[in-house]
Amino acid sequence: MDLDEGSNTVVVTVVAGGSTTTYTVVVTREAPLGATMPERLTEANVTSFLADQGIFSVEQFIEALPPLHKRHFVAVLRSQSPVADFVSVHHPRIVSWGADAEFLLTWTTDPASPGHRSVEFLAAVPDEGRWTAGVIDFSGADPAVRRPATCAGCHSDIDRPIWGVSQAWHGTESSGANVQPQGEAEQEAAFARKIAATSDPRLAQLELTYAANGRRRLAVPRQIKVDPNWEFTHRLPLRQAEVLFNRLGSQPGYSGLATSVICAASPTVVLREEISRSRHHLARLSGSGDFVQMPTNGTVPPPVQASEYSYEGVLTHVLFLMLHRAAKTIPEVGRLYETTTNDEFLSRTGNTESVIKSLLEYPTGSATTMQELDTAYEDFHTLRGQASLARRTVRGTWAFDTATPRYGQGVLAAHARHFAPRVCRAIAPLSDDAHLVGLTLSGVDIGTFDPETTAYAARVGAGVTATTVTATPRDGAATVAIA
Repeated sequence: MDLDEGSNTVVVTVVAGGSTTTYTVVVTREAPLGATMPERLTEANVTSFLADQGIFSVEQFIEALPPLHKRHFVAVLRSQSPVADFVSVHHPRIVSWGADAEFLLTWTTDPASPGHRSVEFLAAVPDEGRWTAGVIDFSGADPAVRRPATCAGCHSDIDRPIWGVSQAWHGTESSGANVQPQGEAEQEAAFARKIAATSDPRLAQLELTYAANGRRRLAVPRQIKVDPNWEFTHRLPLRQAEVLFNRLGSQPGYSGLATSVICAASPTVVLREEISRSRHHLARLSGSGDFVQMPTNGTVPPPVQASEYSYEGVLTHVLFLMLHRAAKTIPEVGRLYETTTNDEFLSRTGNTESVIKSLLEYPTGSATTMQELDTAYEDFHTLRGQASLARRTVRGTWAFDTATPRYGQGVLAAHARHFAPRVCRAIAPLSDDAHLVGLTLSGVDIGTFDPETTAYAARVGAGVTATTVTATPRDGAATVAIA
């Protein structure tokens, strides 16, 4: 029977002998919304939209999502969430993140799944140094936004997201043919066939773009087509770094902490000691409660559930944010950035001129390091939505099908690692500790290194014609010359 917009009454009458039973079902057909949520979602504007537009179902909610949330998503085909038993190729769980992964949404597609009439969300709240985990519940007469205390059991006390290393988060579409366990490629192909022909409104309203090889890709500016899993795992570290940086920056004693981090021989080691790994890693614990490293060969022995994840350097991005704040608040550091040209923004060790040119925003020698710093900060930590996409590209020819990018977020970590010692010399006097903490020569065995032992001897075969010397000073601001 046809259903009109609004209320429809279905009457079913059963007659058997002298008995008659009548069943009545009132079906309310939703009218097209004609309204879309704001491009940049927040818990506040989503809650207001629900009330103003009379949204009362998950399907209506998905229909009203902004285009970027319908386009930027990953389908989970084998889940590690509490609804794992109800997630499959035929009933995927959708994780949608918009353009910037600051407001994440998930929903299930199996009608038997617990919470099928709800949408879960994680919202970054950088100013407060945390994420917010919540549920939009459509099971009642009116939608209700709740924040279950149980979320912290998996997501930690700051409710950070749980995701895996780029292209190695098994169970998702496009998790990478080079690391997929046996059968996952077939699962992905089956999902592609399903979603292309589906009439399920929880899937059919999503935007699909496929590459020539049949794998789903996100269409982003400059005709680049990006693996959705890859794109997601490059957005999350930026948002997580902002959360952690603001958490540290609001604490008493931040200035001293920032100096110790910037001046450390290994800044991320200091940060790891300062921030508990349950907070800084975007990962789930193993069954034993310990963090584990997921193998990259596709074999994940039980009870391993995920990887110890700091891919693309969550903590290195925190270091970048520390350098940016120092440049804006410490006169000596500001002068350093203003008086050096952008050809000093990145290290030339291990980088060709073409690589440096591709990472910089301005032609070498035409701008200051401060201009490069400001542009990088704006592109990756200020712009959001379509404006962010318009400035964004990705690196690595394996990640897209056409067009070589010019500017990628790898510049953030590359600059942080290169420039931190120079910033250190501007803000902290040398300690007079001119010792190394590490000394190695590739292909040469010098024995156990001791910082107090200054003379070593070794013999090598005639075939060893060159060696790479790696010397790490105890004082991160110290200079090291190798001859």
